[in-house]
Amino acid sequence: MEDAIRIIEGLDTSNSEENIEAKKIAIAAMRKQIPKKPVTYKETNRADCPVCGETVRGIDKPYGKYCSGCGQRLDWSDEQ
Repeated sequence: MEDAIRIIEGLDTSNSEENIEAKKIAIAAMRKQIPKKPVTYKETNRADCPVCGETVRGIDKPYGKYCSGCGQRLDWSDEQ
């Protein structure tokens, strides 16, 4: 995924504002697919998204693959 992002970042989009904006949107969407570890709190079950701060795990929220607030993919590898 990171290689694909580097390729897209290097594409020439100087011919239009529309192409520049499309490139930014594509890169942002691709970056959300790279898993990030949630912010956890000792002695609690709570965990927050590292990007937007949305609670992604709590009493009534089980582990999820993505943040419901911003769509960031989450890495629970140390938690489960």
